[in-house]
Amino acid sequence: MDYLPEAAITAEVGEPLDFTRRWSGVELMDDPACDEQLLFATLRQFRLLNRLVSRYRSVLGHAVLDDMARAPRRDWHLVDVGAGGCDIPVWLLRAARRRGLSLRVTAIDGDPRAVAFAREAAGSEPGLSIVHADLMDIGCFGPVDYVFSNHVVHHLPDAVIRSFFERMDQTVSRRWVVSDLCRSVWAYAGFQVLGRLFRNSFAFEDGKRSIRRSLRADELAGHLAAIGAADRSRVTTLPPGRLLAVVDVRSA
Repeated sequence: MDYLPEAAITAEVGEPLDFTRRWSGVELMDDPACDEQLLFATLRQFRLLNRLVSRYRSVLGHAVLDDMARAPRRDWHLVDVGAGGCDIPVWLLRAARRRGLSLRVTAIDGDPRAVAFAREAAGSEPGLSIVHADLMDIGCFGPVDYVFSNHVVHHLPDAVIRSFFERMDQTVSRRWVVSDLCRSVWAYAGFQVLGRLFRNSFAFEDGKRSIRRSLRADELAGHLAAIGAADRSRVTTLPPGRLLAVVDVRSA
């Protein structure tokens, strides 16, 4: 295993795997002192990993682009929370242009190193603004039609998840979308195979940790019910090991 430092390899030795509840441990890339080169390698690999498993093209195509097409002459604004290397907002902007739709995206991330990486990789993309900001700052970028988060929720403790959902619900005028991993032994077993494609980064070790930290469908639905969004949200599980929530705002 030449793709992780020894401390990362041994971090979970002896821990029983329990998928009945969320794991409370931390991910390596969430450490502000983590190795920067491994972090950048992870962000580069996320482009392929997102393409393979996140299904963001079909999710955003249906939930955002099709909705925008209802008013094709409007200017639209989406905030991507925890945008990482910005591979998803770049695709979304280009897909919108191909449809003749006017979209701008504000991509925010709380890690200044990820922001610097994204600006280098995607800073010249028309319509894209890349900002260092906390996820709770989304209300500062209004007016906002849509908010999208991919692989963000599993990083958050339950109390913060609820606050994050409330903030999104208060910010958007149309819809917010949460895409994440779904905690299960099958997802974990599958990633044990797929994740070995991603070497010299945090991707393999953190991928396993992410699955253990992620929600199940009933848990996600519980958070939505707690903020009064149960009757206007759709929670779906998608292969391979995905969890999706699409929430319309009351005014929409």
